[in-house]
Order: sequence, then C-alpha cells, then structure tokens
Amino acid sequence: MRYGREHAAGLKVEPLVRVRGQPVCAPALVKAGLRRPEDLPREVLIHVTTQPRAWPAWLQQVGLPNLAPRGHLWLDSVPAMLEAAEHGLGVAIAIAPLIKARPGFGKRLVAPFAFEAAPSETIYLISRTEQARDRRIAAVRRWIADAVARAS
Repeated sequence: MRYGREHAAGLKVEPLVRVRGQPVCAPALVKAGLRRPEDLPREVLIHVTTQPRAWPAWLQQVGLPNLAPRGHLWLDSVPAMLEAAEHGLGVAIAIAPLIKARPGFGKRLVAPFAFEAAPSETIYLISRTEQARDRRIAAVRRWIADAVARAS
C-alpha cells in the first residue's frame, strides 16, 4: 500500500480509498473551548515529519492559510502523533476516513470540527504487474478493501 502515487514501471497501481485530512484531539481540548478552526491559534499543532504539508493544506482549505498556532510539535511517526493528540498535547491531522477505525476514536480521540476537507490524496494498492492475477494477491486485495469499507 502507498499513500500518494508514484509511477513505476512494472507495478500495477490500484486506487483503494480517497482520503482527507481530519483534525483530531483529546476531548479535554474540546471541553476547554476548541470548537472551530478559528480557535486553533491557542493550540499546538502536531505534525508528522513524513507529511509536512498536511496542516498547511488543511488550513488552506478551511480559509486560514496564515494561522499562527501557539506552537508546533513534530514527531517521526503517525502512531506517535496520534498518541500525543490523545494525551492532550495538541491537535493532529489524521487520515479520514481511516481514523474512525482506531481503537478509542470517539472517546480518547475526537474530531473537534464539523468542517470536512475535500479528499486530497489516495491510498493505492501496489503489486508487480506479473503477479497482479495471483489469487493470493487478489485475496489480500479483497481483505484490505473490506477493511477500508468498514472503516469508511
């Protein structure tokens, strides 16, 4: 599976799910008054180093491209980023609709805003062209597609 598309010879690239950025945080931040994107200047934005454009892209879509938050926290992995958000360290950008499948979503981690950004990326299933008809790959493809459908 790949986030975003790279063209490479010899690979079959199949779109799996269109995704969008979704701000998420601990419920305590919502209780403290985080209700609208315009409330973000008093928060820390949590970033993952592999997706440096996630927050700028989302802020552009919501009409706040020059928003200056209280601070920034950069982490090296998506699980670390989401855990920091669960612990109330700030607001992270998760991948929707897949974030809904995370254990504790809706309890330890919530989406504070009603605004939904437009889908901006696609997650692709990649296989070697010569193996594309392999029934084992087809079984994995079906299993992943079913899991994504349940999360959506």
